[in-house]
Parts: sequence; C-alpha cells; structure tokens
Amino acid sequence: MLPTDSNTAPISVPPSTKSPALESLSSRRLLISALLICGLLIGSGILRAGQMRRVDKILEEGKHSPFSLKELPIDLGVWKGEEAELDPRIAAGTGSVDHVFRRYVNQLTGTAVDMIVLYGPSTDMFIHAPERCYPAAGYVLGDGPDAQAIPIGDGHEAAFRSMVYLKGSEGRAERQEVYYSWRYRNQWSPDVGTHKEFERIPGMYKVHLARAVTPQERREIDNPCRQLLSVLIPEIERRAIEARGKAAGKSQSQPVEDPSAKPST
Repeated sequence: MLPTDSNTAPISVPPSTKSPALESLSSRRLLISALLICGLLIGSGILRAGQMRRVDKILEEGKHSPFSLKELPIDLGVWKGEEAELDPRIAAGTGSVDHVFRRYVNQLTGTAVDMIVLYGPSTDMFIHAPERCYPAAGYVLGDGPDAQAIPIGDGHEAAFRSMVYLKGSEGRAERQEVYYSWRYRNQWSPDVGTHKEFERIPGMYKVHLARAVTPQERREIDNPCRQLLSVLIPEIERRAIEARGKAAGKSQSQPVEDPSAKPST
C-alpha cells in the first residue's frame, strides 16, 4: 500500500521538452499518413469500380448468342434434320436466350435422335442437368452415367456424359438414352460447379441428345448419338471460334479515347 503521509512532497511532472518545431513535424507526419491511407482507399475503390464495370460488360455478353443457333446445318452428312418447336415455357425454364430443337434421322439406318442446342447466361443454364430434370419428370436412372470422349477432328475430343433413363412399368418401360455436355471457357465438359464459380463466365452452350433404346441394344457399338455428335460439335466449334474472333476484332478496331485530350473547339 502506498504511503499517505501528509508530509510527503507531491510528485511533479516535468513539462514536455518537445520543441514546437518537433511537435509541428509530428503533426505533419500524421497528416501525411492519413492522406496516404485515404488515397489508397480511394484508389482501391476506383479500381474495384472499374473491375465491376468490366465484369458487368462481360456478363452482358452472355445475354446474346455469339451466333444464331439456327445457322447450324439442317443436314449433317447422312443425318437429315427437321425443325421442331420447343414449348416456350420449357425454353424459358432452361434459362437460354437462343435455342434450336431438331430431330435428326440417319438416312442409312433410319435411327432418329432428338437434339436440343441452347445458349444463355451461365448462372441461369448450369443447373439444368439431366440428373435433375429427368427424375423431376418421373424417370429413374437405368444405366450410367458414363464418360464419353467424342472425336471432333484434328486429334481433339469433346467430353460428354451418357446415361439411360426409364419411365413406366418394368416390362414396358420407356427407355431413353441421353448424351449431354456444356461448352464454357472454350471447352466441353458435363461437369459444372457452383453458382459462385459461374458468376464471371458470361455464357455457355448446352447440347442435349436423346433417343429411344431397347433393353437388348449394345449401345457401345456404333452408337448413333456419338455419330451425330462427331459431325455436330465441329459445326458449333467453328462458328463459336469465328464469332469470338469477330468480337475481338471489333473491340480492337474501336477508337480509345485519350482522357488527357482537350475537346476541340
């Protein structure tokens, strides 16, 4: 316990020995630090705003198909196609902004394959996988899923997924073989991630093929879906690459304003 003797002399605190010049210098340093912090925050905000504008511009591109899907050939080698109408409610439910729905028939075998090609914003499209849509329509998985590598020329392959869905009683069940994949980031993949992963990917294509199969059919031999995809996918690739090249050329040809230039009088 500290002594409380009244005779104890009070402790005196010596006055500050800092000169007015030093105190002024210290104040200036604090002011400069504050200004630097404010400048960094403002600069960061401007940079962030610029990045968001660029992201918004990129995402806006996903609302417009790079090329009209109707341009895809109605005839693909031995496959002859005919246009079919996709229910507008179904089309809207896919999240697409452009679509084409056709039935292709192999003129040598008579095999028919239904084809749907879609394009739309990635965040609206990626959730519509057969694994979700078919069970919702009353189908059950009968076989697969199986990974499929579709040769598309020049040693390249497109990754697809196949499966068979069943609907109805066991003996008379409807059997549908399905092949599907998405094209995003300039490659084909049946795998998608989360909504967060697709927020910065403007648009994507989806190809979906379906046909009736029998229980005895050996689907791994001369599969009609694989045959049709091998001539369809190169057509999509060529048009998608050409559209990207045209867009890049148009962007480079646009004049860039010099912010330091004075307006003409």
